[in-house]
Amino acid sequence: MELEQMKAVWSEMSARLDRQQEVTDRMILKMAHERSSSRLGRIILMEGIGMVFTIAVLGLLLVRFHELDNWLTITGGVVTALILLLSIVMGGRIIRHARRIDLAKNSYQQTLEDFGALKSLLGLYKKLSIRINLIMPFFLLPVVFQLFLGKDLLQDFAAYGWALLTCGLVTPPLLYLIIRYYRRNMRQVSKAIGEIKDNK
Repeated sequence: MELEQMKAVWSEMSARLDRQQEVTDRMILKMAHERSSSRLGRIILMEGIGMVFTIAVLGLLLVRFHELDNWLTITGGVVTALILLLSIVMGGRIIRHARRIDLAKNSYQQTLEDFGALKSLLGLYKKLSIRINLIMPFFLLPVVFQLFLGKDLLQDFAAYGWALLTCGLVTPPLLYLIIRYYRRNMRQVSKAIGEIKDNK
């Protein structure tokens, strides 16, 4: 009889431990999901704001394109418009990939694949951004000076040089801060995914 009672007690304790483990696993998954969603939400928000701004700038450029009246500003306008279009497409892809990552709904393997795809896309975006930001001022500045200051940089090379120098000094630190922001958020998402590895 004692052996049967011990088996029953052991069985009940085992069931309780299993239930407790299940509750713990669900809590870990929920907390990891909330943390990753928060970090991904920051990336989505940043990209969304960037897309709205880029669309507004592109719209303004297209509406006022007829004001560009020499080879430098027209070339600058066309190249700037193409770069802005590329930025909009890339921003949309980043948002779409970030929204796919759902720790609560997807399997661990699917989550890893989605995270890997987002990480690769952000890596490509970073490389493109660095290259684009090296050449963008050469095309953007003549357009900005013509449309907003009424100044033709073909007539004022000193102003063009100073503007390029200013962009050269401001752009790298700004780009560094943006890349660091994305990297920090992606690192937190990666940690959250790592926490659910044994709970999926």
